Order: sequence, then C-alpha cells, then structure tokens
Amino acid sequence: MLTDTESTEREEYSGSSQTRRRKNSDKSPANLPKNSSLGPDAGDGQSPEPKLSTLNFLLTLLQSDLGEIKDKGGTVRFFDDPNGLIIQLPNVAICKSHKMMHFGPICPMC
Repeated sequence: MLTDTESTEREEYSGSSQTRRRKNSDKSPANLPKNSSLGPDAGDGQSPEPKLSTLNFLLTLLQSDLGEIKDKGGTVRFFDDPNGLIIQLPNVAICKSHKMMHFGPICPMC
C-alpha cells in the first residue's frame, strides 16, 4: 500500500503523489481546464486514449438516454443555437405537483 509522505514545508512531492500543496501566495492557473486529458499509458507503446472530463462524460450519458427515449417511441429534436444546444421533447410535460417529467398530458403519479 502506497502512503503519501508529502511535506507541507517542501514544494517537492513524493513518488506516490503527483501534486503539491499550494501556498497562499501561489496564483491560480491562467488557462481553463481542458475538456479531456490523456489517460494513463497502457505501456504497450501506443499513445494513451483521452480521458473525458466529468461534464463531458455526463453529456455522453444524456445523449445515450435521449437515444433510448427515441428507441422507445419518443421524439427527440436537437436545435443548434448561439447560446447552446436546445433539446425539444414533444408531448413531454412537467407535473407541477410532483416536479416530474412525464409523457402525455397526464402525470402517472396524479
């Protein structure tokens, strides 16, 4: 079992830790985080595959769920907009009492 033995006085890091503690005088990074980063190298000489950020991973889950809605007979429409993607789900409403999306005019919980 690896144990991190990082010292708060040193800016170095041990072999088990790839991070260092930030001092109050350290500045924030100027650039924003990337949408993906490289995953660990497989050790077989091939380049590592990109690793999705959490937000991009959640967007792939949403895309998959919307595909399943289409497979079950629902309609899903996408519209490109300067402010972002618009997803339209015809015949889907939100119940005001249960705060739940449902297909058709009547909430199944009501």
